[in-house]
Amino acid sequence: MVATPWGDSRSLRARRLPPGPGRSPERVAANQRQRIFGAMVACAAEAGFAETRIADVAATAGVSSKTFYRHFPDKETCLVATVDAALERLGLTSEAVAAHPAAARLCLLEVPAAGAKGLERFDRLLVDLEERAREASPASLPAGEAREAMSRAYVGGIVEVVRSRLRGGREEEIPRLLETVQALTPFYEPPTQSLRASVRRPVSSESLDSSDRVERLLRALALVVAERGYAEATVGDVVARAGVSNSVFYGSFANKEEAALAAVESGCAQIAAAVLPVFRRSGDWPDGVPAALTAFFNFLAFRPALGHLVMVGANAVGPRALELREAGLRPLFEIFSRATVRAPHAPPVWFEAIAGAVYHLAYTTLKRGEAAELPALAPIAAYLALAPFLGAEVASELAHTGRSDRSPGSEANPAALLSVAQRVLSGFSPRPVGIAEVAAHLDLPEDEVRAHVEDFVEMGIVIPAGRGSDGDRDQELFQTRMGLMGSKDWNHLPRGEREAVSAEIHELIEGDVAISMQSGMFDRRLDRALLRTPLIVDEEGWDELSRLHGEMMDGVLEVQDRSARRLEESTGRRLSVRNVSYLFEMPAED
Repeated sequence: MVATPWGDSRSLRARRLPPGPGRSPERVAANQRQRIFGAMVACAAEAGFAETRIADVAATAGVSSKTFYRHFPDKETCLVATVDAALERLGLTSEAVAAHPAAARLCLLEVPAAGAKGLERFDRLLVDLEERAREASPASLPAGEAREAMSRAYVGGIVEVVRSRLRGGREEEIPRLLETVQALTPFYEPPTQSLRASVRRPVSSESLDSSDRVERLLRALALVVAERGYAEATVGDVVARAGVSNSVFYGSFANKEEAALAAVESGCAQIAAAVLPVFRRSGDWPDGVPAALTAFFNFLAFRPALGHLVMVGANAVGPRALELREAGLRPLFEIFSRATVRAPHAPPVWFEAIAGAVYHLAYTTLKRGEAAELPALAPIAAYLALAPFLGAEVASELAHTGRSDRSPGSEANPAALLSVAQRVLSGFSPRPVGIAEVAAHLDLPEDEVRAHVEDFVEMGIVIPAGRGSDGDRDQELFQTRMGLMGSKDWNHLPRGEREAVSAEIHELIEGDVAISMQSGMFDRRLDRALLRTPLIVDEEGWDELSRLHGEMMDGVLEVQDRSARRLEESTGRRLSVRNVSYLFEMPAED
């Protein structure tokens, strides 16, 4: 059974109007179309649009093939009409996506793979979302190209987060994740200088020269898809362009889709190989971001057909190509996630959204056939990656020039590069503290800290944590939403809220591990700890283990306090680490 906006798939046939007088042709036609729409959602969810047959849709809807063709000339037209009807019926809110994942997959994953008609409808959907984002963007942002680019990027980041969850069947996470992404937007302030770079038009190179015939086929496929579109490209076109025989093609690939998947995978590997060494040679994270994104956009401009295939054509190939693209470009996530050295409490989905925003800028530019304009986007992309963590002034300077006039010694103090808002936020983790204490620690005016805290409370990032005293002064305490919670407070939470908090902490841990592994840091130290200990204990043993974990946490916080005092007195190296401890019961049959 598949839930659709027009009822579950098993009930569609039963929704036929009963025979008899009083049924106008218009009412009958509307009823048939709605059942066909529901059947299209259900069939695409079960088999994918490419494998869905008109006969399957007609049978699920309870209509004849003749009736189907009376309403739609082909299944592509039916798909686009279904998307129109679903969006009109549900909208595209996070709640609607979570409640109707099959319809959301149709709108965001399947429709781009429905040939020219599907791609056109998908692009119209993106344009509508961009217009809404532009209208909702802060009035302080400059008008014109910068506002347009940033609203376009914001939509791209949101769409990539949603599509990733839909592909993985994790749609229930979408409302919470989008709420977390929206909490990122207040950290963007107007750039302090132009983000449009003046660059020389790149000379593209799409040579087919290769001693490897399979590589020639993949390059030829990229060229043909860029020129004609994936749906219109044929195996004959590809082998003719590559100058090889059909037997060479079919000796390596079963069909066009398999070759396209291989080309997407190969293209991602080449992009990563061109970008990551530049980033890692740049030393400090802020300096590496503009260099890496310049290399990213320059490479796509130099190889526009390959770039088009990876950033645009993969949508037309289908969901499997998008999965391969996500996996293939995952190494580039290091460029964005390394911001954790400046903002250790930033949610991992922030970096995912920023990466999606950057990729979407490339998508829209390549889709318009303007590959030569790609290098000029590097400063905008760098600003998107840097501004929430460094503030508008430093991010604008780095994005525009690739360097910042930072004072000597600031490299030894990462907090000096944080935006004021991020510095204030970091002051409220992991324990409840008062505004006066944070202001004194950060050497900031109390009024300024209080204003930021009020914003954070409104966004749900910081929560009140009771009252306490600072000497003779009674004050309200605050902590981050993911701060320490005692057993008493935890026990008072409803089970559903406990499960939600646990899921959020687990996601943060998964994100931290992924970031560390992708950066090559996870196994760099020989003394790093990685423990998993299956045990069989009684209730008393459980109580002992629970106390051990509590004592360990007290010890961890003491180490943190001693380290903080030593670092205030020296310019020693600051290590960003994660201490993770799990204790949980397993099912009896484990």
